[in-house]
Amino acid sequence: MVVKPSGETIDVHFSMSSPAEASEAVGHRTLNLNKVCRALEATSGEGKEASKQLQRHARTTLSGNHQFLVDHPMRPLETQTSWVSFCKNSESFGALDSPIAKVINKVCTQQIHDRS
Repeated sequence: MVVKPSGETIDVHFSMSSPAEASEAVGHRTLNLNKVCRALEATSGEGKEASKQLQRHARTTLSGNHQFLVDHPMRPLETQTSWVSFCKNSESFGALDSPIAKVINKVCTQQIHDRS
């Protein structure tokens, strides 16, 4: 899963297989950043820090093209490389700390399922 917080939204790209650019295997949803952050803050552990990081990146001037890998459990290197390839037009691509990535992945997955 790759997330891109920007303004009031968070774009989420997800795949159950190795992602590839323009692949039908990659799903996309735009979620409300405030709802995601409230759900993160309601979780135990790293939720509050995850919320802070998403909000901070949503406000930065580079956020329009800054994406984060939040796969959990961390997938094999070849899958991560696929996400890097998928995000090749991004100005910046990074991975968040594993506990933070895990909680972001969990909350975004839940909100995607709730909208389905």
